[in-house]
Amino acid sequence: RAHKRMTFLRLLVFLFLLPWQLVDSFALFTPSFLTRTSVIHEKGNLLPILSLSSQNTNGATQPQHEMIVFDKDGTLTDCTKTFQRWVNAMTNEIIIECESSVNDKKSAESSIIAFHNAIGWNPTTDNVYPSSMLAAGTWEDILHETHTALSSCWGNESVEDDLNNNCDVKTKVMEWHENVGDLHGFDEPLIDDLRGLFQDCKERGLITAICTSDDRTGTDACMNNWDLRDVVDFSICGDEVTHAKPHANPLQMLCEFSSVSPEKCVVVGDTTADAGMGKNGNAGLVVGVLTGSGTPNQLMNEGAHILLSDVGKLPQLFDVLGLHKVSSTKEEEEQEKEWGQSVSAVRIGGGNEASFVGNGGRGSEWWS
Repeated sequence: RAHKRMTFLRLLVFLFLLPWQLVDSFALFTPSFLTRTSVIHEKGNLLPILSLSSQNTNGATQPQHEMIVFDKDGTLTDCTKTFQRWVNAMTNEIIIECESSVNDKKSAESSIIAFHNAIGWNPTTDNVYPSSMLAAGTWEDILHETHTALSSCWGNESVEDDLNNNCDVKTKVMEWHENVGDLHGFDEPLIDDLRGLFQDCKERGLITAICTSDDRTGTDACMNNWDLRDVVDFSICGDEVTHAKPHANPLQMLCEFSSVSPEKCVVVGDTTADAGMGKNGNAGLVVGVLTGSGTPNQLMNEGAHILLSDVGKLPQLFDVLGLHKVSSTKEEEEQEKEWGQSVSAVRIGGGNEASFVGNGGRGSEWWS
């Protein structure tokens, strides 16, 4: 009876604290070499602080991080307006195509619904569904899903291109896409000092890399506009890989370029494709950020070890991990040490009895 009462009390505590955990900047599952030790308030949000222990429970030492691999869209940049512009342009082209056709199969309403469903677009919110094809896929994959959905609606009938020549639906979709022009080149960064973040990473001895599903043209435009050219060591794009994220191939290629093993990589991203690549590629640490389309549950289920509210929290995480700047002064290190010990921990539950979100079958502990 006592055991049942204790289990019931733990369940009540879990249900009471759950809403607060949902706004947490960090997720509840952490790698074995990290332990949740304190909670501080930052701008009104709960921000758990993780402390580093030199060994995990199996006696293995903490891996040394040597490279950080950033996703781009939704992680470094706000691509919401870009997606809206692209979807609106493609939707208008579909409407024009349907209105100019004598084929009863070409219903604009049903065609648009099929298009939205194929790419993962929510017309109610005017945004992507979490970790959908449009949010996480390459343009090649997105366009493939688009013309497949429209072909299914329209049958095998040919359409006319801009020169009034007959062409297939795939060719027409590619034409519409190219007419939209530069998509991601002018996306706005999600934090104020993006260049400063990359400089911070390099000052901590990390090789910096960008791994995106966007193509090379848009990626180069972004790096130029954000003044990142000289602080990004490597970048790889969706049109340069054999298999796109969540396959391990992009991470493996970056590791080959940089001569860094995956276990020494930190992967940072906002979608299940990013977390999945980190997991499938055996990255040492996978960090999910909540500035894009991925939900906390999705990111954790697909392999994220930690969740951050945005990439601006990375320096704080690095300090806790003991990944200090090479040029750090003794006073800065003492300040970081004092900050990390500011609040005592409170543990709720025990062992593997309580878990906030799914974690792919891995054991976790629930901490406040």
